Amino acid sequence: MGNISHSDTRQFIVGHDSKGRWVVCDQRGAVGGIFRNRDSALSFARSETGHHPHAVFCAPDHLVMDFFSTISHSSSPPEG
Repeated sequence: MGNISHSDTRQFIVGHDSKGRWVVCDQRGAVGGIFRNRDSALSFARSETGHHPHAVFCAPDHLVMDFFSTISHSSSPPEG
């Protein structure tokens, strides 16, 4: 089995949806999920990338991630 190149590694974004839930989505929108807490979301994203450095990004609090659409701006960050 060969090494996985950086270009072959999926990248994931971790953030909140409009209901304040933790959301993870890959850059293609093919893999992701909704999680109860940040640690679970990060753990999922890291495991999906094989713990590859620089493959998991956290969205800023003022961005709202819509799991079924795109990322949009929010006037205030979700509580929690």
